Amino acid sequence: MGIIKKMKVSKFVITLICLGLFLIVAGTLVACNTQISPPDNGGGGEQPPTERDYWIVTFDTNGGTPIESVHVSKDLVGEDSRIREPENPSKEGFVFDEWRDEDANNGDGLDWFFNNGISTTNVTRDVTLTAQWDKIIANISFESNGVGEIKEQVRTTNKYGETPKYGELPKPTREGYRFWGWSFVQPGLVTNTPDLFVRESTEIGGNEEEIMHITLYAWWCSDTDEVGRADFSLINDKVYYMKIYRGTFSVDIDIPTTYKDKPVLMGFQGGPLVPSTADVRSFNVSSDNPFYFTNGIDGVLYNKDMTAIVAYPRFRYAERYEMPSTIKELAPWSFYSAVLYADATLKRTELIFNEGLENIGVGAFYNASDSIRQIQLPSSVKYIGDEAFGYTSGRLNAINIPKGVEYVGRNAFVGNTDLTIYVDGPQPLQDIHGNWLVDGWHKEWAKGIYRNSTIIWGSDG
Repeated sequence: MGIIKKMKVSKFVITLICLGLFLIVAGTLVACNTQISPPDNGGGGEQPPTERDYWIVTFDTNGGTPIESVHVSKDLVGEDSRIREPENPSKEGFVFDEWRDEDANNGDGLDWFFNNGISTTNVTRDVTLTAQWDKIIANISFESNGVGEIKEQVRTTNKYGETPKYGELPKPTREGYRFWGWSFVQPGLVTNTPDLFVRESTEIGGNEEEIMHITLYAWWCSDTDEVGRADFSLINDKVYYMKIYRGTFSVDIDIPTTYKDKPVLMGFQGGPLVPSTADVRSFNVSSDNPFYFTNGIDGVLYNKDMTAIVAYPRFRYAERYEMPSTIKELAPWSFYSAVLYADATLKRTELIFNEGLENIGVGAFYNASDSIRQIQLPSSVKYIGDEAFGYTSGRLNAINIPKGVEYVGRNAFVGNTDLTIYVDGPQPLQDIHGNWLVDGWHKEWAKGIYRNSTIIWGSDG
């Protein structure tokens, strides 16, 4: 009996020992699992990310063609951490301008520049570079008229909000010819255009929502022959240009229909923008001239259908000049330096603008004589070009701008003093430079008027 009892006790003890060992092992496993698991936080959790040894430069092309990101080792410092310039992305209707880090400079952004294909900024963090784009507003193609194909150019808006201009244009060369410049019209054609030739400062108008397609034509001259008081230059093998010499007082000029069996186009002195009226008293053309017309009475040079005054004779003495009712345009520089006296006693010519006149071209009355005191423009006028009434010897006292005028050009009245401008319209706002901001007009339309000059606004203008 005693032996049996001892055996039962031993089994009991052994069972307790085994149970204890099991509990110890289980507790140890639970404890170990708690050390390697992250806090539950209500849902399992994730392992902390492994730290990268490089920075990432991402290119956000902002709607353009994609560009792969670049990795830069964090071990690189200074110039060694700079990146190579990627190929420019493309985007229909836009021209790529530059890359910009919008998060840099305390959130104000920073332009990223590249010099010789390497960035000028070091990479010291993850960077996203966003593409900046300029919207295309015009495609400009060129008709070289004799020198082959010239690559098309584009003009765009920019981030500074500046009005786009034609800027620098190609300067082709041609053996035996001299390049005059780029024109809006083909050589030899007379057209109602506010300005015949393009200058770098010429602004590009139009609707920014639609791309304009502009063609410019090269004008050339050559083959100069001296003939009396004029010389002739051949334009593009098609049309002769007639230039009148200065220095001969009060002469009559006959513009021939042809010269060397080619039609003759009126010339310009001092460059192609200023009509060569010189000391001319009158112009005469034959009835079969393809470009010009004179009515045989006033000696003024008109275009063929008499809708434009091409040139007013500088020394045409007349008590009165009333523009024909058919006139819609005063061509650029058409009254340039005109004397506008009734006779040698310096009695002023009475100048009357016709109702129906719409366009007053660039420099139309530039440097016209001090005989002009007051100008009353008809209600039909819509366009007044750059410097149209510039430097009228400081004697122009008053001029009105009718309600229907849609555009007044830059420095339209420059060089005049004691001038009163009556504007038929409400007074607009001024910018920080004192420019009167009339919708559709050049912001510097009233620049360059001096000494006691003023602008009066209102419906009684």
